[in-house]
Amino acid sequence: MSIQKTLFGRIGEQDVHRFTIASELLEVSVIEYGACIQSIYLKDKSGNPRNVVIGLDTLEEYIANQAFFGAAIGRHANRIEGAKVCINNVKYNLEKNEGQNNLHSGSTGFHGRIFTGEIFGDKLELSLVSPHMDQGFPGEMKLKIIYSLTAQGGLSIEYQAVSDRDTICNLTNHSYFNLEGINKTILDHKIMISADFYTPVKAGCLPTGEIFSVKGTPFDFTVPSLIGEPIEAADSLVADGFDHNYVLREQSIEPAAAVYAPDSGICMQVYTTLPGIQFYTGNFLGGVALSGGKTAVKHNALCLETQYFPNAFQYSHFPQPILKAGEPMTESTEYRFSLQ
Repeated sequence: MSIQKTLFGRIGEQDVHRFTIASELLEVSVIEYGACIQSIYLKDKSGNPRNVVIGLDTLEEYIANQAFFGAAIGRHANRIEGAKVCINNVKYNLEKNEGQNNLHSGSTGFHGRIFTGEIFGDKLELSLVSPHMDQGFPGEMKLKIIYSLTAQGGLSIEYQAVSDRDTICNLTNHSYFNLEGINKTILDHKIMISADFYTPVKAGCLPTGEIFSVKGTPFDFTVPSLIGEPIEAADSLVADGFDHNYVLREQSIEPAAAVYAPDSGICMQVYTTLPGIQFYTGNFLGGVALSGGKTAVKHNALCLETQYFPNAFQYSHFPQPILKAGEPMTESTEYRFSLQ
């Protein structure tokens, strides 16, 4: 196991570094800007190295990008209806950056911050201090995101946060995965999601507060199934693709999700301590600029964003992402890779 630190770019007078973590199974690069995962390389079934996430070559491209490639999302991932929250009977107004709603904490979210990276043995720790009323949220929150490689062929992401006031904390990583590389879509991938229920959405991709069974619907991935099949079906309810939160089974030792690509033979399993996972099939990637003059296409990649449920503040029966003053929070997610 090794970690190398190099200069990736500069913003003004501030250096932004890239850290490359390598083991016999994986090579992962992370940059301090947005705590972004830039690349995840592993060998496919033919022994050829493949990068299984969408990444960009330059810091300038990351700054200009609006798709959150590989970024840490916070303080609140996903959508908040009406761009407002109530904590301890106090209302806080947030930026309306997606219609009348707040998405991924607005334009000043953690995806555009410069973290401080430090190497501790075989782990990379990226830290950030989010001041009181940052993004409209109360409390000074101190955050650490710890990246490491596991013996099982996984990339582990551990989130640690503490605040001096009650606040919101719903963190995720927004990597876009394609286990065959970016020259194909993910419609031929198979996916399994360990969830018997999902949260249906209304206009604005906001959960309605209902929790529906996946049984007998296009949302049923309780057994491995082709991603493209329900999308391409006649009169499909998900013709544009998936952008839905799944209710993960409690206290399960099985992976929250698993994805398999037939061409590469690469399988990715997702393990998490969080209660939900957002399955997004890159519905709005069409036309997004990539490095090397390339342009993304619709369904070019997928996201599996471990999280608290979107729009939870509207519905008290949803798990609430409240971080109590002085109480440390620790959550984790592992993306584990193997060949089949």
